Amino acid sequence: MSIIETEELTKVFGKLTAVDHVSFNVEEKEVFGFLGPNGAGKTTTINMLTTLLRPTEGTAKVVGLDIVKDANKVRNLIGLVPQDLTVDEDLTGMENMWLQARLYHVPKEEAKKRIEEVLGLVELKDAANRKVETYSGGMRKRLELAEGLIHYPKILFLDDKDKELGIPYGSGQPPQSASDVCQQCSISNKPDACLATINSTAQPYFLYI
Repeated sequence: MSIIETEELTKVFGKLTAVDHVSFNVEEKEVFGFLGPNGAGKTTTINMLTTLLRPTEGTAKVVGLDIVKDANKVRNLIGLVPQDLTVDEDLTGMENMWLQARLYHVPKEEAKKRIEEVLGLVELKDAANRKVETYSGGMRKRLELAEGLIHYPKILFLDDKDKELGIPYGSGQPPQSASDVCQQCSISNKPDACLATINSTAQPYFLYI
């Protein structure tokens, strides 16, 4: 079953065609790598699929829902790790997580358990009560990833260009990059599919799973 379906998806900004009649499907349990150089339209495509941009032409369905007609329902079913950091550096990591949980209406007791779980996944438990302004870039990206998982999304969108999370590869270590979470994620109720943008074929595990 296709969990993402696009047909002739197009986005035009003035005289610039950023996305030109793109069609593809992503199946359940699939990690889908969106490969292309800077300026190829990867972020614009993700912004349409996550309802941040309205398509100029074409259609798309996410978890069987139309991204235009059912935009609010789609937003409740997806997680997004954006290209640019959005965590609030004036709050602690824990406060950022609770804010995200409230925005997605995760019940308090459930949120408490989930926050503990995802902070453990990204190795931020020890730093949870520190202000984000004291975090390294990799730690901020890890917190962004944890936020994207807080509400049990059906699909995880990673527009991270495979940025590193500041963790070396090694036995027992959490994912090195945000996209690795699709392969290594051991939390409960993990996403049914993952779509991630990458700039080169240096990360071939996206294509062979």
